[in-house]
Amino acid sequence: MAASSSSLIRNSAFLLVLTFLVTVTSTARYVGALHIDVKLTNDLGAGLNLTVHCKSIEDLGVHVVPYNGFYNFTMDLSFFEVPPHYCQFKWKNVTYPWFLIYDQSRDWNLCRNYCPWSIKQQRLCMRTSNSGATKEHCYTWGS
Repeated sequence: MAASSSSLIRNSAFLLVLTFLVTVTSTARYVGALHIDVKLTNDLGAGLNLTVHCKSIEDLGVHVVPYNGFYNFTMDLSFFEVPPHYCQFKWKNVTYPWFLIYDQSRDWNLCRNYCPWSIKQQRLCMRTSNSGATKEHCYTWGS
């Protein structure tokens, strides 16, 4: 009797945890703080199109962004760390290979669930707001 009671408790605990995980995972898409939006704005200059190619576990494809236009993508949070996302940037005869555009350890405290980037010819900058003040965190190409 003790063995079957112990087995019943283990099975009940397993089902409770499984139910919790399924509920949280299935509702994660509908809770605003459980995703991260990355926005890449073309601030290269008038007449310059920006070609963006981003990937992580999946390839997000190649996108051409006109001056002052933007490309954005969304990552869903899970119980595990969000995988890093890399983007390649091209314009005219310039190509900058695979910049780490989202790194959870670097970016989570800076931008939480909205990470807007300004892509410029000399650098790229993440814009963050804290208590109404906007700050830019800039990286030179190749850094």
